[in-house]
Amino acid sequence: KQFEQEGRVGLTLQHPNIVRILAVGKDANTDAHYIVMEFVEGGNLRDILNVRKKMELGQALKIMAECADGLAHAYE
Repeated sequence: KQFEQEGRVGLTLQHPNIVRILAVGKDANTDAHYIVMEFVEGGNLRDILNVRKKMELGQALKIMAECADGLAHAYE
């Protein structure tokens, strides 16, 4: 129930720094809950750091600011 509730809240979030949730539901055959999210091209931060090993300060601050903007929007 909480999964579905949080997923429905996610459906309302629209921000450039938040991956959009397109659908939330429960499979009628398996009773498995699911969230359908938009596809975002590229890797995640872990993948980037595994390749680069470290990041320039300016790039790290940019990523942190984008994350903070998305979190602030979700919190509002």
